[in-house]
Amino acid sequence: MRINKIRLTNFKSIYGTQEFNFDELTGMVKLTGPIGAGKTAIADSLLFGLYGTLKDHKNPNLIAWNTKDYTVELWITSGKHNIYVSRSCYSEMIAKIDGKDLQAPSKNDYQKILEEYYDVPKIAVEKMCIISFNQFSSLASMNPFQTKCFLDDVFGFKTFTEYNDEVVEERRDVIKRGTELSALITEATNQIESLNK
Repeated sequence: MRINKIRLTNFKSIYGTQEFNFDELTGMVKLTGPIGAGKTAIADSLLFGLYGTLKDHKNPNLIAWNTKDYTVELWITSGKHNIYVSRSCYSEMIAKIDGKDLQAPSKNDYQKILEEYYDVPKIAVEKMCIISFNQFSSLASMNPFQTKCFLDDVFGFKTFTEYNDEVVEERRDVIKRGTELSALITEATNQIESLNK
């Protein structure tokens, strides 16, 4: 999944309309700024735009103080699809897949169908959106093994990695046992040949 653009209007600490274009950026993006600049609001807008909920937040709480409504708009590319999502507190959600309106029989179905187009699991998006400044700072100083462990944790690959490690260990055991059996066969063959002489 690639985030192309986010446009926020009166969302949390973002007042007025602000647009964040990620199209020309490559690699990992690090948002920096003073407290209250809107770093968390941008991460929350991504989660809210994609999934329609934020943990410990109700829709009206997301409206910037002393404004009447918010709008979160996302332009993303997922797989081979261009996806547009718009959510606000008091209006219906809008979703377009490759320029065509998404159709569904109910609100829940609408969200489920939308999520089928995402090529990244929700847990990965959630974890990437809450990495703290300190973790990003230390990422550059990590050795390859530490980086691997960190990314395994962020993307939820730890279970897969543990399974893979078990498979590698089992393979080593099989190879070791095969070598031992091969040595026994060779020894038995030599004994049989010496007895036949």
